[in-house]
Amino acid sequence: MRTRREVKRIPIGHGSGGILVQPDGTRAFVSCGPDGYGAVIDLRTLTVTDRIEAGGEPDGLAWAALK
Repeated sequence: MRTRREVKRIPIGHGSGGILVQPDGTRAFVSCGPDGYGAVIDLRTLTVTDRIEAGGEPDGLAWAALK
């Protein structure tokens, strides 16, 4: 039986408004509105690996297909 429990807290900033998981499950992107950036989280190590500066107060995320 699986249980839901906290595994680790990942410091990403303030007010996560949107979360998007990469289709292959390796990374998550979290918008940190009050801080003006998006955090990139490695889901294997559960660490923040990068920040995407967005300015303003980003709160939503979406995939965009480029042709």
